[in-house]
Amino acid sequence: MSRQYLDVPYRSKDAAKALGARFDGTVKRWYVEAGVDLVAFSAWLPAGTAPSGSASRGIALADETAAGVVAVKSGISLSRLLNGVAAAVAQALASSVWKDCEELDAGLG
Repeated sequence: MSRQYLDVPYRSKDAAKALGARFDGTVKRWYVEAGVDLVAFSAWLPAGTAPSGSASRGIALADETAAGVVAVKSGISLSRLLNGVAAAVAQALASSVWKDCEELDAGLG
């Protein structure tokens, strides 16, 4: 099966993965298999590649912001949305430190 390779910056890898992209370790690039609607991956398509499909059919249209966050326009399936949210939360909290809040609860009683 043929692949459509994407130009995904490292900071956006989790968002691309959440949308269904896979990483080819041999060539060190993200890709989607042929036949996949490319509209959701339009932010990462190489120059001159037109996305297939239509946002009016309920397909997600991704726009990458300067911070590497993918903004979704139009309709999207709930599972795809939740995967994207999970990836964004994981990425945002990757360097966070969780604090035990038991000592706060003790003072409220």
